[in-house]
This record gives sequence, structure tokens and C-alpha cells, in this order.
Amino acid sequence: MCPHQQSGCMCCEQAHLDLERRRKISEMAKRDYLVEAAKQIRMALDSEVNEDYEAAFSYYKNGVDLLLNGVQLDPNKDRREAVKRKTTQYLKRAEEIFITHLQDNLGKGGSHLGGYSSLRFRPIRHLSSPVEDLEMCKVVGVSDKVLIVQSMVNKETFVVKSLVKSSWESRDQTTIIPQGVPYMVKLLRYYVSEDAVYLHLEHVKGNVVASAHCEKQAVEVACEARSPGGKASKGGSYVGWFSPDPLGAASHGDRKNEEGPERRGQDQIIEVDGWCHLPRVPAMTSGGSADKAPQGCWGLPEAEVRVWGAQILLALESLHEQGILCRDLNPRNILLTSNGKVCLTFFSQWSEVQSEISSKAMEEMYCAPEIGGVSRITEACDWWSLGALLFELLTGMPLWQLHPAGIHSHTQLLIPDHLSAAAASLLTELLQFDAGYRLGSGGGGVSDIKCHPFFSSVSWKALSC
Repeated sequence: MCPHQQSGCMCCEQAHLDLERRRKISEMAKRDYLVEAAKQIRMALDSEVNEDYEAAFSYYKNGVDLLLNGVQLDPNKDRREAVKRKTTQYLKRAEEIFITHLQDNLGKGGSHLGGYSSLRFRPIRHLSSPVEDLEMCKVVGVSDKVLIVQSMVNKETFVVKSLVKSSWESRDQTTIIPQGVPYMVKLLRYYVSEDAVYLHLEHVKGNVVASAHCEKQAVEVACEARSPGGKASKGGSYVGWFSPDPLGAASHGDRKNEEGPERRGQDQIIEVDGWCHLPRVPAMTSGGSADKAPQGCWGLPEAEVRVWGAQILLALESLHEQGILCRDLNPRNILLTSNGKVCLTFFSQWSEVQSEISSKAMEEMYCAPEIGGVSRITEACDWWSLGALLFELLTGMPLWQLHPAGIHSHTQLLIPDHLSAAAASLLTELLQFDAGYRLGSGGGGVSDIKCHPFFSSVSWKALSC
């Protein structure tokens, strides 16, 4: 090869190397601007969840600037178009935040947002984490719309529930993340993406409280009951409130006692080891003849229902104090822990997530009559749900099965004649069709329920500890 040819080859090789180097630099720059912009947008989303709109606006502005500068040097046409579309969305959102939350505040010369968000969420902002942290977890199970997840770092198991964001235009509610609610699953962390909010929840060991009529679900537990003569029988009404919790229930081989529930103290409701021993409920009276009453009904003793109901009441009281109404509380929202205490699933409210009422809970009359109507919704709606739950526990039959035509202003409840006068009174006062006449809706609020004779033996202070 002549010197000129060799020189030409070397030049070509050098040119190729220069081209490759420029390509790598361009590719690195492309990755850098997208990565940096994504970080800014993520922080903007986190700030929105915490309702720190000033910070959110600044982060959106930074992210848009990075995208506008970086896209000009991006060689990929399809990617440039995608970036432009995203930039338009972020600009629109930044404008909405400014108009809705910042414009008036600037006119007043304020340096921070007033009202609900500026103070309320400061203590819980540390719960917000980058959504990328979820990449360090693996899914080990699925149960009723939630994921059972294990950390690959410390091997701890927890639950992740995703809440899909609604359109921006429909967001008319304030974010409320309740804290310190007794007898409710704890929120450990939350993650915000462009499309969803992910809740990192405590993994409660115990049992799921399933409604009495869910016999056809995949997980069933036959609740054995003893006849008055003491002979075990599986006949009669299947209550089915207690079913193994795929989120952490003990296996059948781990049962301590298959003869019946283990009692550990007066604060225990009942420990379910796969079998439920429930007393037979006599025929129904109070509004219906005995021959129309369902045969073979089963219910829990009033002493146990009293403590369980009191624990639910304390959880609802705390939620109401923090601005949360459950609206559709039902057995599927209640867990029974391994130590026999109730634990509500996590209730919260997010400005990005459209609130939805369970249609199944409405059909099964766990929702108050005013839910889904035009009447103003108040805390009284949850007192109805409490009444429906207590009715099912005490009678062994769900409210809707005994009142298939529904409950109206002149409906008389079918109540077993074996229930105490206090229990019958409580059910009647909680299950009032008119929310204004419902126990707990008056000036005394929740105190009126706590002072009802049914709860006279409850030590509210001890139960709150």
C-alpha cells in the first residue's frame, strides 16, 4: 500500500472515530437532558401531592426549560415530537397551578400558600419517595386489587395499592393523608408518578373480614357452629365474615386450636383460626312475623361485638376529625389482626384521584340512603355503615338479605328478639333512613354514640391507648 493510500485510510479511520465520539456525546447529552428533566417533573408531582404549589410551579418551569433546550439538539425525530407533546402538557399544568393557586397569593404579597396545605402536610412530606424506589421491590402476591411486595434490600413485606389519577379538570377535592388513626392500616410511604399515586402500606398479619354473602369467592371458610346440645354442626347460616387473609394469614397447618377460637382477654373480639363458633340466633321479630324470619341465623355474642364496634367507632372518629368520610365502609374494608383486633384498610383523599363509591357496597346497603343522591353528605353516612356492620355481626345476616326491598322512612327493622334492648336500640338509631335523625348526627356528634347504653361497659380511654 502506498503512503498516500495509507494516509487516506488513517484519515477515514480518524473521521470515523470523531463521528462515533460526537455520536456518543450527542447520545449522552440526550440522555442527560431527559433524565434531568424527569427529575424536575417528579419533584413537581411530589410537591403537588403535598400541595406545595409554589415549589411545584418552580419544578415544572425548570423541567420545561431543560426539555426546550435539550430537544433542539436531539437527533431523533420521533423523540423530538414526543418531547414537544410532553412539554406542552407540563406548560399547561404550570399555567393551571399559577392561575388557581399562585396568582391571588402574589397579589397579597404572601410568600407561601395559606389555608389547608401550608401547615397540614408539612409533618407527612417525609413519607413521599421517588417512584423509582419501587424498582428495588419484587411482587410476591396479588390480593383484591393490591400487590404484596417484598423489598429486595431488607426483605420486608408490604402492600402497594395504586390509585389512578383522574383528568386535571375533575380535581375539585383537597388531598388529605390521615395520620395516627387507631385501628387502621398505616401508610408507610407514597410515590407519585405522572399517571398514579402508589400507597406503600403496612402489611397486616391476620384475617380479612369478608361479607356474609361472599360464599362464592375464591377464598371461603366454613364457619362451624355448635348446636345448643354441644354437638358440632355445619348446618345453618354461613356467616363467612372471617376468611384467610392472603396478605399474611397463617396457613391451615399453623392453627393452634381447631376446636374453636382462642380467647386472650376482654379486649379480644375473637381469634379466628379457620373456624368460627357462633351462637344460633332465634327467629326475627320487631316488624316481621316469626314464620317469615330466616331459619338458622348465626351471630356473635354482644360482648364481642361491643368491643369490635367500639374499635371501628374510634377509627371513624379519627378519620372524621381529619376530614375523611368513608362513605362505603363495608366488611371488605375491615381486617381482623392476629391478636383479635379490627384494622380498617387505609382511607385517604387525593386531589388527583377521583373519589368512587363501591357499587357493591351500595347494592348491599352498607352505604347510607343519601349516598348517590342529591342530599348533602355528612359524617352521618358512616354511622349508617357502622349500624349495617353491627347488624350483620349481631344477627348473622346482612342487612340487605333481611330487607330486600330496602329501608325507607317508615321501614321497621327486623331484629332478633334475643338481642338486648340496648343492642336493638343502637341498631334502630343508627339505621335511620333520614340522616338528620341518625344517632351521632346531632350536636353531641360521636359522643352520643359512645354514650349509648350498648357501649356503657366500654372503657374508651383504655381502648384508645
